Amino acid sequence: MLKNAQTHVVRISNSILSKRKCLYKYDEIKNAMNFQMLAVSYLIGLEMVKLMAIIAIRFGHREYLSLKNAAQI
Repeated sequence: MLKNAQTHVVRISNSILSKRKCLYKYDEIKNAMNFQMLAVSYLIGLEMVKLMAIIAIRFGHREYLSLKNAAQI
């Protein structure tokens, strides 16, 4: 799922770059890379939330709270 989303983000950023025909594309490429990193970190965050929800359901609330506290450190 993460790989598919990453390729989708790459496609979006590449289409943004191809639509803006600029001689100096360094800033656009840098912005696209930042956009990719933001999107990927957002997806990883979503996966962590899912994982924490599964742990909370399976192992009870106390382990979930300890994992949540560990994630905040």
